[in-house]
Amino acid sequence: MSDIFLLLSVLFFGFSYARKREHVLWKGLRKGSNRVLLMVCVFVCSIFLSLLFSANVVNSLFYLGRVLEFFVLFLILSSGFLDIKKFARVFIGVVLLISIIGIFQYIFQESLGLRFFGEPVLNSRVLGVAKVDVFSDKVLRIYGTFPHPNIFAAYIVFALFMSFEFLKGRIFRTAVVGILCLALVLTFSRSALLGFAVAYILYVYLKGIKIPWKYIGAGALVIFVIGLLMGFLPVLLERLVVSDLHTLGERGLYLDISRGMFDSNVFGVGIGNFTYVMQSYTTLKIDPWLFQPVHNMFFLLFNELGFVGGFSFVFLFFISLFSFMKKALVISKKQRGVLFAATSFLIFILIVGFFDHYFISLYQGQALLWTYLGFGAYALGLE
Repeated sequence: MSDIFLLLSVLFFGFSYARKREHVLWKGLRKGSNRVLLMVCVFVCSIFLSLLFSANVVNSLFYLGRVLEFFVLFLILSSGFLDIKKFARVFIGVVLLISIIGIFQYIFQESLGLRFFGEPVLNSRVLGVAKVDVFSDKVLRIYGTFPHPNIFAAYIVFALFMSFEFLKGRIFRTAVVGILCLALVLTFSRSALLGFAVAYILYVYLKGIKIPWKYIGAGALVIFVIGLLMGFLPVLLERLVVSDLHTLGERGLYLDISRGMFDSNVFGVGIGNFTYVMQSYTTLKIDPWLFQPVHNMFFLLFNELGFVGGFSFVFLFFISLFSFMKKALVISKKQRGVLFAATSFLIFILIVGFFDHYFISLYQGQALLWTYLGFGAYALGLE
């Protein structure tokens, strides 16, 4: 259904664009960063090139179709064809609603029956559902309406940075940010919490925000009290401090498979084909539920797209970061916050990307990545 709605959106965009006398899309793209647009195009071309070496062409064509959909989304956002402020507020509103759903999932330790909205069937006693082990108990990690808590956490972080820049009214913004932060904690996503901590510190530094220690202390006290009342504080500490040796062993297996796959396929195995061929690169019998991509989006792209696609993606991030730094020297103070938010979320993606694969492998992760790329290119076009 998500693909269908995205295709319909692209079609409506095409009709609307064709009726406009002034084609703002091309003007908007020329106004933005040509280097970023060029590297995005090179990355898309590398996906086409990977079809020549694909282990499963049909599977790769399916992924390619999605990439082309998201490329159009990138063009729409980067050109400013859509009102970014309205888009950001709608995005925040949707994530806020899903966050409230997630908080109630934690309270009841099960799903709320909202299957129509995409909520998965959840229960702390069901196998295959993401949970946190605390002594002899299992605590549900909140999903909202997403397929996994880690993806949900990434959307929350993006909504947080959007909230910092596009929401008006201190009390209203504080309330929204508070709910989003609570939901972020309840995902118990270690990579997202680490990424957000680093990205937010960078954001505060770039904006020159001075936060009095009394506010920091008050905030920490509020979090501590809420944590005790809702019972998630011990769970969070257990999640952050205790290492899951079983999970570390699985990650090591994926890294070994990734290394062997690249050594044998420097041009890649085709987009979307890591799990299709991974059994061929290990002597161990992989259980069905362990068929997952390597938990590093950069390694995954080098495996699937080869060195051409892998390096184009790495260069895309380096060029984006360089462009943000260069733009910060000339952009007006009024627009500087949007640029700093885009820069901070780029750092978040880089950190999370070293520990997970969903920005490349899963639909929701791909959608967020391309939405961010469009937002980042839009920020580079501001004056």
